[in-house]
Parts: sequence; structure tokens; C-alpha cells
Amino acid sequence: MDFIRFPVISMGALHWASIPLSDSGWYMTNYNTQSIQYLLELLKEMGYLHVYQRAEILKLLKKCFKLETELEPLPSLDIKKKVIDAIIYLMECGFTMPVISTIEEWANEGIDQSLIRYFITKVLEMVGPPFSVVFLTKILRIINKLSERSVSVPEYKLILKPFLEHCIDADYELDPTDREILHTLHSETNK
Repeated sequence: MDFIRFPVISMGALHWASIPLSDSGWYMTNYNTQSIQYLLELLKEMGYLHVYQRAEILKLLKKCFKLETELEPLPSLDIKKKVIDAIIYLMECGFTMPVISTIEEWANEGIDQSLIRYFITKVLEMVGPPFSVVFLTKILRIINKLSERSVSVPEYKLILKPFLEHCIDADYELDPTDREILHTLHSETNK
């Protein structure tokens, strides 16, 4: 992987990785379904090394996530989780708001609730207070897209409850709509 430390070579590798990741037929063999992790690791390394390539990497990951394949539902969900992991890694590298905006957009489009829970769980395990109001607003709106039944999953409550309690205790300057979302979510997790 030493070769990708050069931006021009990294861009070539990004183009090369985009070809199989954008082809729905490529995912149909077990070998390719298993090898997607290697391509995602390559993208993560490029995102770590090259700040100016993060937007292109996110664009490719979004395309990969949205790709309709003929896979069974569980392998397809597994691939989507791997893509979300790569997207979260971009967030770890400092590309936070574009990642949050992407997930918010997908939540508004109605993606699988388990994928939203997966993203929120991973992010809340990774971040800590204090939170910016912009970050907090977007995260609350994403969480709010979950059904009440989805919010009441015990493992999810364990992650969500301390976050919501901190947000209420810290008294962030949220607009009235977002404050209402915060209090509604907090009451749902206390049921």
C-alpha cells in the first residue's frame, strides 16, 4: 500500500476501485463479495492520507451503498454495513459534516432502520462531549427518523440513553424543534 501515498497514484487507485464497486454484477460471486473489504480498506487508507480526495471517496462509497444488487438480503445488508464502516472512518479522519449529511439524507429517504441504528451506535461509541450544535442537530434528526420500536431495542438504548441525558444536562442552544426532538427521544428511551 506504499504506492498510494502519492496523490496521483491514489487517484488512479480510486478510479480503479470504482470500477468493480460500481458494477452490480461484480458482487454476485462469493469471492467478490468477500473481497469488497480489501477495496474498502484501500479507500480508507486513501482517505487517511489524502484530505482532498475524501469527497471523491465519499461519493464512491455513496454510489456503492446505493447500488442495487441481486444478492440475498443478509449479504446485501452486510455489505452496506461495511460501506458504513468505511464512511465512519472518513468521519474519524475529520470529514465529519459531509458524512453526517449523507446519513441524514439516507435516513430521510427511508433506508433500513437497522443501518441507521448501526451508524448511530458506531458514532456514539466513537465521539464524546462537548458536541457542536450543528453536529448535535443532525444526529438528533437522524435518530428521530427511527421508529419508536427501533429506539426501544435494549442494546441501542444503552448507547443512546447516556448521550441524550448528556445533551439535556448540558443544555445546548438548540432551536425549539430540535429541543422537542431531544426531549421526545429522551422520554422514549426511559420507557
